[in-house]
Amino acid sequence: MLLCALPLAGATAVAHAEPARPEVAKQVKAYASADGVKVSTLRYGPRERQQALIQVIDADSAIDGKILLASTRTTDKDTRYTVQLDGRPYVLLIVSEAAGELYVPGAPKPTWVRYDAGLSAESNPEHYLTDYQEQAH
Repeated sequence: MLLCALPLAGATAVAHAEPARPEVAKQVKAYASADGVKVSTLRYGPRERQQALIQVIDADSAIDGKILLASTRTTDKDTRYTVQLDGRPYVLLIVSEAAGELYVPGAPKPTWVRYDAGLSAESNPEHYLTDYQEQAH
């Protein structure tokens, strides 16, 4: 009787295993404006899926502090991060080389941001992913 119970216990443990974590880039890329608005990006999933996580901080906006899933499109000129806002695509960030424009929803004009190596180094990609996954629940 004990032998019958053991395989069932093992099957239960397998059924409740944690799902695999999505692949992310090895480094968060963070940008900051002269007046303190910050935006960070992290590749999410395999490179060919062209997706990233993006978070805007200190922008006094409805999206402030939220980590959003974005689709990315890279050309020889720039990279564009597009999120879904109110069910519609919205280009949130356009980056070319080490600087770009952040289009905060509701702001009268874009915010100019520059790559910030210090902010980037402070950010842990795995913690960023965990924050996104916990926010989704």
